[in-house]
This record gives sequence, structure tokens and C-alpha cells, in this order.
Amino acid sequence: MKEVVSTDVINEDKIKKLIHGRCRKKDEIIESLKHSHIESDQKFKMKEIKLHLEELEAHIRAL
Repeated sequence: MKEVVSTDVINEDKIKKLIHGRCRKKDEIIESLKHSHIESDQKFKMKEIKLHLEELEAHIRAL
């Protein structure tokens, strides 16, 4: 998600490295990302959600 929200240009090599090795449909995932457009408000929301999830994970690890 970080790669997708941080830039307007999709780097196929970086995205392929992020996809699980057993995934058989890597090319389909790349194609779907090529034709998508994420609005700035959507990017903001995704970044905020990611921060919240990371904070929750930190609290869970601290238990």
C-alpha cells in the first residue's frame, strides 16, 4: 500500500517484489494498478489508516 499511495507513477518492479511469491496472478494485479487513479483525499485516508494500524500493532506487541 505504501508504494501505491506514495507516488503517482507505478513502478512495476517494486510492486512485483511486494506481491507474495506464490501469487499466480501478478500480471493481473499490476494491470489493475496501472489503470487505477487514487484521489488525494483517498491517499490521505489510506495513509491515516496505515498509521492507526501501525499504532495498534505497537500496542499489541507491548502486551
